[in-house]
Amino acid sequence: MNVIVNETNRYGLQQHGDAWESVDGKNIWGVFGLVMLMGIVKKRTLLSYWSTNPLISTPMFSKMISRKKSLMVLNSLHLTDNSENPAGNKLFKLGNFLAMISDRLSSVLLPGKFISKDEILLAWKGWLSFRQYISSKRSRFGIKLFALCDAVRLRLMAQLQAVYSI
Repeated sequence: MNVIVNETNRYGLQQHGDAWESVDGKNIWGVFGLVMLMGIVKKRTLLSYWSTNPLISTPMFSKMISRKKSLMVLNSLHLTDNSENPAGNKLFKLGNFLAMISDRLSSVLLPGKFISKDEILLAWKGWLSFRQYISSKRSRFGIKLFALCDAVRLRLMAQLQAVYSI
């Protein structure tokens, strides 16, 4: 979270200058929470989430973070410094963030004896230079990901779900 806060503040100062209000982890978590809530509470436009119109108002959004602050954070959200752009790296904007996540996950995940690898096509209709076309998939265009699956842990999770759902 410290990396996100520092890089967002750096980029916000570059973009907005003196108009930029410094953000902290609480603001970033608030914006992440709002984005997740936007998946549940559907509105036509982004600004309508902070509307004061009694017919469409959702007061929870304005109580969490102001419209101005949240839009500034969303506009300036960054994970790395733009000046550190190595040539040929198409994912440089994710910076060291992917490496940190990978390190954390590899320290937690202890694969068992029975593992399998699968490829996943994450549907993507926007423009990306590394977007792939796979004719055998339902959604043919997207981002190709690889997944590692531990069969024993999946079986245990399924058994636990069966026990607790009764």
